Amino acid sequence: MLVGGVGVATLLVGAVIALFKHDLKGLLAYSTISHLGLITALFGIGTPLAAVAGVFHIINHAIFKAGLFMAAGIIDHECGTRDMRRINGLWKFMPHTAVLAMVAAAAMAGVPLFNGFLSKEMFFTEAFAAGAPYITAGCCRSP
Repeated sequence: MLVGGVGVATLLVGAVIALFKHDLKGLLAYSTISHLGLITALFGIGTPLAAVAGVFHIINHAIFKAGLFMAAGIIDHECGTRDMRRINGLWKFMPHTAVLAMVAAAAMAGVPLFNGFLSKEMFFTEAFAAGAPYITAGCCRSP
């Protein structure tokens, strides 16, 4: 319970802080903290399949976050800034970087057919399976 609780708290705090970041790399760093919280929550579930999902998500996270950090570096190099308030219209001027960033962002968001979808689906399946006895005991009792 303690490991899972710390993981969920880290997930939420990292996500909320990321919402208010204007620097591309700062946003990516705090979203990484949020994903580390997700992975910690997976290990906190305590089942073997949750641990597999955690390791699988670590691998997926490394793949899509590397692409996003690479895109942020390219944008910083070409634009001279990482401030999202100052950059606009990059799809037109940097189409290859935009495609890379969109594919990596879709994987991070868990869009179906991308690698992040399966590990997040495994997370939801294990979280529901771990909480199912508590859920069914509370809502499905016969009078």
